[in-house]
Amino acid sequence: MKKFWTLGVALASVLVLSSCSTIDNLTGNITGDYQLRQINGTTPPALIYSEPGYTEEVLSATFTLNNDGSYTDAAIIRETTNGRSFTSSSTSYGYYDQYNGDITFTEQGGRQYFGTASSGRLDIQDQGLTMTYTRL
Repeated sequence: MKKFWTLGVALASVLVLSSCSTIDNLTGNITGDYQLRQINGTTPPALIYSEPGYTEEVLSATFTLNNDGSYTDAAIIRETTNGRSFTSSSTSYGYYDQYNGDITFTEQGGRQYFGTASSGRLDIQDQGLTMTYTRL
């Protein structure tokens, strides 16, 4: 009987550990790394700004929500001026507050923007753009 109980506990532990993302979804834990999937419904590379002779596109981005309430956002940007393109990286960081899936982000400089998180998906609205991320 003891051997059976020990095996049962071991199997239960494996199931719990393998279903952490399911538990996170049920408990509202939104921490983790998220990969950019769409900007305003367009998969990257996605145009985020344009004027005559100049465009700016996001090639890829990762958003990380940490347990301590901090976040980082890292992106690869391509700028094209009069047909000449170059890529660069962009990083921002700050703190977030979350309540029932609604998130307020406060960038290091004090600027705020908003988002929602649910079922491994992170949607962020900022400066007329809706960015959709999925948890890695």
